Amino acid sequence: MKFIRWSLVTALLLVAIPVVISVIFILFGATINLNPFKAKVETAASTALGRAVTLEGRMELVPSLWPTVEVQGIRIANPAGWTNGDLVQAKLVRAQLGIVPLLEGKILIREIAAEGVALKLETSSDGKENWRFEGFDSNESAPAGPAETPAPADSHENDQIEFLGLDQLSLRNVAVTHRQSDTESVFEFELEDLAGEARADYPIRLNARGTFQKLPYAISVTGPPVVQLLTTEEHWPVDVSARGGGAELTVQGRVAAVNELAGSTLELELRGDRIGDLAPWLGVSSLAGSAYRASGRLGVTADAWHLDSMELALGRTLLRGELGQTGLEKSPLTIAKLQFDAVDPAELAAIIGTAKKGSPKPPAAGEPQQKKAGLTLDAPILPKQMVIADADIELAIKQIFLPTIDLREVLLSSRFRDGKLDRSPFQAVVAGTLFKGNLAIDLREAEPRLDFSLGTDSIDIGGLLDRLQIAEDLEMKADRLEVNVTARGDHLLGLIENLDFSATVDNGTWTLRDPNTRASADLRLARGVVRASPGQPITASLDGRHDKTKLMIEIKSDPLAALLSRPDRLQLSFNIEGAGTRLQLSGATALPIARNLFGFKLSMNGENLSSLDQLLGVSLPPLGPYSVAGQFSMSASGYQVSGLDLRVRDSDLAGNLSLQTQGRRPRIDMELTTGKRQIN
Repeated sequence: MKFIRWSLVTALLLVAIPVVISVIFILFGATINLNPFKAKVETAASTALGRAVTLEGRMELVPSLWPTVEVQGIRIANPAGWTNGDLVQAKLVRAQLGIVPLLEGKILIREIAAEGVALKLETSSDGKENWRFEGFDSNESAPAGPAETPAPADSHENDQIEFLGLDQLSLRNVAVTHRQSDTESVFEFELEDLAGEARADYPIRLNARGTFQKLPYAISVTGPPVVQLLTTEEHWPVDVSARGGGAELTVQGRVAAVNELAGSTLELELRGDRIGDLAPWLGVSSLAGSAYRASGRLGVTADAWHLDSMELALGRTLLRGELGQTGLEKSPLTIAKLQFDAVDPAELAAIIGTAKKGSPKPPAAGEPQQKKAGLTLDAPILPKQMVIADADIELAIKQIFLPTIDLREVLLSSRFRDGKLDRSPFQAVVAGTLFKGNLAIDLREAEPRLDFSLGTDSIDIGGLLDRLQIAEDLEMKADRLEVNVTARGDHLLGLIENLDFSATVDNGTWTLRDPNTRASADLRLARGVVRASPGQPITASLDGRHDKTKLMIEIKSDPLAALLSRPDRLQLSFNIEGAGTRLQLSGATALPIARNLFGFKLSMNGENLSSLDQLLGVSLPPLGPYSVAGQFSMSASGYQVSGLDLRVRDSDLAGNLSLQTQGRRPRIDMELTTGKRQIN
């Protein structure tokens, strides 16, 4: 009996002691040190991830009905060949899980928390990414293995574990960096604080704040309850609002799945008062002060996305239309239908700026330069450059604001392939005149190239220059005007500075008319050519004839880039040869060129005065050689030559001369002196 009694006591003690110890742990929160298991955990995690996993701090378990596991000092190394330190470092990770719900086949997480996390992502120049884990790529097929044996009928394989929710999610001091090796661009994201909850029957809520590219932001996300998220096959609603850099972003709609956008539909809206405040994100000029607003409806399928009902207002530039891409998996094709109510190129150039961002590093010695063909979109907010190589674009622009050109009703239908647009027809109304032509663009070189040609028939060139505010009261017409332009550059100012321009006039008439007497002289132009090479003066060469006298006229002005900038004064020179005489005029005038602002230095010389008889319709004495110099000007009343210096052979006259054409009859006033006498 004594043996039986002590046996029962011993058995009770063996059962009671663990129970009592467990109750003490549960009631008083005693901590179990899991450090002896660190080595096994590190080995298992390293094997699973294919990376070295190190647990530098303590591992602890607080047993209770809500047991808590806390791990300090987690490091996940980069693969071999990467030099950017560890992939992940975390000072603290903690999780708390409910035991009672778990016994019922349900998961209820009270808390997941992490602090001091540093995640360093990197993409190599050949496109490899250091966060891709071996064996975790869903695109790779699993190796073939033996066929699985069907589970027996009484198997619990189909038993499902129900997720009840997450009471509290807390992330603090999380830093994410992404480095693009080929461009040396760095993407920096910091999460100072994130708090959220995902309970079973309550909407998911997340609130976060931090910095992105060193610019503060705040985000709020609302989603459906976890039960709906996990049990329904219908799209679930999402509502996101974000603020940062003076911008406000809202995203509302339905998402197909947590990790899959295909089938999603979202309404997007972004607005702000000053686009320059987003410089750290968009790479625009920080000095740009234009307000902005963008909105649209985004639809996503398995291999395409489409943004319709798109509207963009950026300063004075207004855009409506549709934009999308298809064939995302293999060869993306961009499709755009864009209608601009207005475009302000100068304002857009000021917004974009001239700095090159994310340019590829120069190749090493002997290594060929690699460049993707197409339009490159690069901004700090993008993890890597986007290259648009193939695109079908329909473009319509109602008005383009330019300081010297009235440009409206631009229409273009283009088809880019491999970064190149072959000659495509387009048309535009320039200063009230309809031009039709072709446009070609080549984006395959380091500096993109643009070529376009346009022309029009029966054109009033004088009226065109008047509307362009270049010259007033110019009577010039032509049967045909053709313009050809070639430009190189990766931004607007570069295109203007490297612009090669030529214009040809065929079968034209230039009428020189006195505004007072209406007396005129017609100059027939067989052909005229205007050229403007980068950094060189604009040169116009005219092959003309007055009656039977042939005239060659050359006109030069400042370079085209200076003319487009609307200078206060424009340098202008004329060189006219005909009838054995050479006439030169040079000086500066304001724009638009007008009679009352016309004042130039005059120089004329020839071999014989009588050679001018046919040109002037007079009879002059056969004397020569001769020369005339002075300061020539025109005004509303007539013409003046001051500081006149007239030389014929060994004789000379000096003084002033004016021809007044106002009044009933023209009047000539002369004040001339010679070495012997004065003539008034």
